[in-house]
Amino acid sequence: WSGADSAAIAAQIEGAVAWVPFRTEEGASKAVALPADFALHPAYPNPFNAEVALSFDLPQAAAVALVLYDALGRPVRHLVDGSLAAGRYRFVWDGRDQDGRAVASGVYFYRLVADSFVAVGRLALVR
Repeated sequence: WSGADSAAIAAQIEGAVAWVPFRTEEGASKAVALPADFALHPAYPNPFNAEVALSFDLPQAAAVALVLYDALGRPVRHLVDGSLAAGRYRFVWDGRDQDGRAVASGVYFYRLVADSFVAVGRLALVR
């Protein structure tokens, strides 16, 4: 993307994605490097208390699911479930389940599925 067609993507935990147009200065570098590989990055901060950021890279558009599970493997929260364009993404989990209830302190797992790529990370919630 370049020039007036450029856009920034902001994703909220509810899954809404907003496209925000912006302009670049003439002469400024307009090329944005896309990730070379699929990647799931470590949760930050970990352990966490109020919020934790989960980030990942997509080298190409993909059907994506990012789901949090409790220590028994039960789904707790679906952060992403849909198609995303290539790029770097960051979602914030507030320690609440799908119904908005605060979950208990403990170990949780987050699983990213993007087309055939699958990766799992672990995080600890300390209240």
